[in-house]
Amino acid sequence: MHGLPQESQEMFYFFSNIERTLLFQYSLFTLFASNVDEKVNEPPYPSSSSNGKFKVLDEPP
Repeated sequence: MHGLPQESQEMFYFFSNIERTLLFQYSLFTLFASNVDEKVNEPPYPSSSSNGKFKVLDEPP
């Protein structure tokens, strides 16, 4: 970090700032989405399959 020119340092902070903002917005979105799922009377899928939804991506077809 110390040997980088000023522009590279600015770009580094710029991109790390974007990543932090995206991560913050993503966590807010997931929190909001999970709250909406709880409030909906008839979810599009049973709550039991929502947990297995992510496991399918890890398993081979």
